[in-house]
Amino acid sequence: MSKWSFTKKSDLEYILIKIEGIPKNFINADLLNAIINSSILNILGNIGSAPIKYHILFLSDQTNHAILVTDVNKSCQLRFCLSMISSWDNYPLFRINTIKAGSTFSTVLSELQSF
Repeated sequence: MSKWSFTKKSDLEYILIKIEGIPKNFINADLLNAIINSSILNILGNIGSAPIKYHILFLSDQTNHAILVTDVNKSCQLRFCLSMISSWDNYPLFRINTIKAGSTFSTVLSELQSF
């Protein structure tokens, strides 16, 4: 059974997730959805809400960034950005940034370059 741990920083500016038992090459859309729906929504106080289906808008093997969107009224809305910033014991450590409303894909990508 996989486990993840959370570190709260600066009022949810970002959350670090250590994924135990899952090699990097198994990071995929289903796993990211499981992480988001079991952690971020609960931490944000939406316990009991129906799971939201997120889709990977952008996933880079080179930089280990993933940008997640959710389909709201048939339009994609940027929601979270995951960045693998390091690893512990060969398992990835993610930084999850909430994306401000109105952010564009290019804006988010440019901000990722600063990591």
